[in-house]
Amino acid sequence: MRRSLGLLYYLLFNGKGASHTLPEPSEISGPVVWLVAHDLSEVRSFINIAKKLEATGPEIHLLITGPESLGVDLDLPKTMSFRPMPGQRRSEIVPFLKAWNPVVCFWAGTPLRPGIVYEAYGQQVPLILLNCAVETLLNGRSRLERWLMRRSARAFYRAFTLSYGSGGTCVRLGIPEEHVHVSGPLSEGILALPCDTEDLDRLSGQLAGRELWLAARTPDDEVDMILSVHEKLRGTNRRLLLVLDPVDRAESETLALGLVGKGWKIALRSKNDPITDQTQIVITDRPNELGLWYRLSPIAYMGGTHTKRDCGQDPRQAAALGSAILHGPRMASHKTIYDQMHAQTPPAAKQAVTPEGMVKAISDLLSPDQAAKQAHSAWEYASRGAELTDQITGIITEAVELRG
Repeated sequence: MRRSLGLLYYLLFNGKGASHTLPEPSEISGPVVWLVAHDLSEVRSFINIAKKLEATGPEIHLLITGPESLGVDLDLPKTMSFRPMPGQRRSEIVPFLKAWNPVVCFWAGTPLRPGIVYEAYGQQVPLILLNCAVETLLNGRSRLERWLMRRSARAFYRAFTLSYGSGGTCVRLGIPEEHVHVSGPLSEGILALPCDTEDLDRLSGQLAGRELWLAARTPDDEVDMILSVHEKLRGTNRRLLLVLDPVDRAESETLALGLVGKGWKIALRSKNDPITDQTQIVITDRPNELGLWYRLSPIAYMGGTHTKRDCGQDPRQAAALGSAILHGPRMASHKTIYDQMHAQTPPAAKQAVTPEGMVKAISDLLSPDQAAKQAHSAWEYASRGAELTDQITGIITEAVELRG
């Protein structure tokens, strides 16, 4: 592969011309796993994989490269870094590879760059294709560029493809057949939110016989709408309980006092208020309790989806724990996830554009059969791709061990 690409590589990627220098890594700990990403879903997938490894496997540093627009929405911990994609000139890619020294590279859903592939292969970085659709990977602007892409595909020792057609093409391009896997898309995966099992057992018994719904991560400007919806629902179901999870938990006492002043019967979790048969609203303001209420509530409204505010709420967290999901029209950075959930059969989420639509949707979901069907579909969606995630985790672990 190196000999066949070498001459053309040097002719095409080493001529005169400007190149920009990417910042080198600051202090990092752990071997570097390199992800070449195309969109946020791939980035989120690997962030979750890195978190899983942090809890159970070897310590790694995740390096993400891609379009500069990807870095705008990322707030990464110290164990992860984002850099714009390096250019294909040796003056850029060689220093980049030497500075980061990745133990493995995952190339996800973005066109191949032969200059980068050539140098990474030459430095013995294991290269793996993900979300592989050949029509995307080989999307060159000229016949010569497409030919180089096809030749550079031989540098990849394993491929996870979106279809059997893409898998067959990878084999024809020179990737060993036994290393080509038709896996479908890499789903983002999700880590189940934790909960206190003693609290779960106690509240499960305490709330037996009560119907409830959860408004998760609710911003201040949605509270009045949530209260209006709850009041209308209680017109036909006086024992219905609302679990209100505010974004601004520091102001939960002020919120509780205001609701009491309006005649609501409130239980404030941070004050250990008892939840009685007369309680109408539970304000959950203790830290790290959302996983508890996703497990307890058959219905979860994703807060922030009726306002311009993006609360960053991932609906798969609720789906993975058995809640039927309801959301408004403003899906922000999670629109792709919601679109995929709506494409499930039956749909794994419901959208309500107006408060009246929310009342209707929650009323429908209070039917145990309806909620169970939607929650199961959501759980299947959230669980999809677990096998591929496990394979990637294994590849990373093996690469770290081999590097020693």
